[in-house]
Amino acid sequence: MCTRVIYTLNNNTTTYTGRNMDWKVTPEPQIWVYPSQIERTGVAGKNTPQWTSKYSSITTANFGVATSDGVNEKGLAANLLWLISSSYPNSALQTSAKPISISIWAQYILDLCATVAEAIEAMKNVYIVTATIPDTQTVVQCHLSVSDTDGNSAIFEYVDGQLHISSNLELDYPPHYYTQYTKSQVRVMTNDPIFAKQVRLNEYWQLINADNKANNLPAQLPGSSVSSARFVRASHYCSLLSEKNDETYALAELASVMHNAATPIVGKDSADGTASNNSTTWYTSLVFQSKPAYFYQSAYSPFMIWLELSQIDFSSCDVQDKQGLHLTLDDHGAYNGVDRFMAGNVVNDLKPQTGFDFLAADFSI
Repeated sequence: MCTRVIYTLNNNTTTYTGRNMDWKVTPEPQIWVYPSQIERTGVAGKNTPQWTSKYSSITTANFGVATSDGVNEKGLAANLLWLISSSYPNSALQTSAKPISISIWAQYILDLCATVAEAIEAMKNVYIVTATIPDTQTVVQCHLSVSDTDGNSAIFEYVDGQLHISSNLELDYPPHYYTQYTKSQVRVMTNDPIFAKQVRLNEYWQLINADNKANNLPAQLPGSSVSSARFVRASHYCSLLSEKNDETYALAELASVMHNAATPIVGKDSADGTASNNSTTWYTSLVFQSKPAYFYQSAYSPFMIWLELSQIDFSSCDVQDKQGLHLTLDDHGAYNGVDRFMAGNVVNDLKPQTGFDFLAADFSI
């Protein structure tokens, strides 16, 4: 259903993160930019944690109830992707950890963390409670990825009610369910199966293509839109990126990988509306984490728009009223502005507005 790719160069000191948002109907994306010092709660009952955001962030929200991806002022990116096999903790068995709604999971990390290591630490004393997408019967089942300016990454998945973390970091005191991978192994994330199985599937294709290369044969790759095929293709094309030290070129290279993993909007047969892991791509976001800057392109617009955090003036925002800056997108997630399609820097088009209410956790699920 979605694809996330990390592209690093300059000896892992320059990092870009790309994300495709795929869904069976429009997720009604909207761009929100938040200042620091906003007071939030985990919207998960009386024991939910409260915090004040340390960092400003640029985000995309879906369905008007949840942060799905974004980047904060420290260059930490967070991306929430679908994972049908997710199984969240039994709340009745939790003793010291505090509950957080899945709708605010990515925002919680962006508000409080500057690095992947800090994001892992931030998950030690909380657990995620899911909910149902409004006006549907669809229970939210997601895993979360984070990436920082050094090209580190962590993937958080709930398997059989336990949090499993996959990361390239070598930790002195790792969480109970922790698996260390290389940076190249954790740079791609899609959907089901769980990440550990995706890595094993990808290793199978790597063995095939090692043999092909030794025999001067072209790479052999799966071509469908299913999650495991997108994982293999994105991993393969990432290994071929040039690592040219040029921002525009790097963004173009990453965008080309994201487009290869996307599912077209045209034609009734382009996506299976009943399969959550094989749905239309609605938008692609690219993050240049060193600035940080956030690039966004709707599948329904031929142009890309972008925002750079250092250029944003939050003086018009009332943090006491939880105000952010909003860029209004149409029902398909495209930005029309004054003309039919808009392209380029849209910082001056942001308008102060009180933020939406994050979807409350549902303990009955």
